[in-house]
Amino acid sequence: MDRSPWEGARSQGAALTGARRGGSPLTRRLWFGPVGSTERSEIDGDALGQVLHRLAAQTRADDAALARRRASGLARQAEEEATLGSVLLDLADRERPIVVQTTPGRSHRGWIHAVGADFVVLRDGDRADIMVHFGVVASVRTHGGDVAVGDRPFTVGTALVSLVQSIAPLRPRVIAQSGTAPAVQGELRWAGKDVAAIRTHAGPVAYVALGTLTEITLCDRVVR
Repeated sequence: MDRSPWEGARSQGAALTGARRGGSPLTRRLWFGPVGSTERSEIDGDALGQVLHRLAAQTRADDAALARRRASGLARQAEEEATLGSVLLDLADRERPIVVQTTPGRSHRGWIHAVGADFVVLRDGDRADIMVHFGVVASVRTHGGDVAVGDRPFTVGTALVSLVQSIAPLRPRVIAQSGTAPAVQGELRWAGKDVAAIRTHAGPVAYVALGTLTEITLCDRVVR
């Protein structure tokens, strides 16, 4: 009885499969090897699972390494873009006391109460609020081990001169300091565009150039 061409093709395929695999098509195993390699090894299902597990672990390791590189890059960018004001804002969030050393040689310890465009307000316990201009801040020391990065957006726009002009109508008792010049202490009477009037305890009025003002202490709490 003649066989059809299809039956002959199936017989030849089965013979080739048996010769290549060393067994019948029903019992053959998977062949595994590098792409393009002529050397291949025969593995069963468990071995394949081990290979896949190893590849998955390598993928997770690569992803973790990439994440670390990205985090390192972001941290480095934050450090490069840090400003004194943004660092002070970060320190304010931590609610820890700091020590501000100024170039005229004065030292102030307290908690950061506010940060302006060019000044920081330190709250010295229950006694006073001290506003220090950035221009005379030599260093800021903390009492904790954490490092402030300073990558926060710097959005506060009020300058020290503007704040003095705003609080003048309240006539608070102040101590005004301009660099190494003697401090002027008394009642803040008014503040104009570039000058402020302070009635001293002795009676006379002292006129302070606001452009030279480096720090001012509010003896009466007006910054809430």
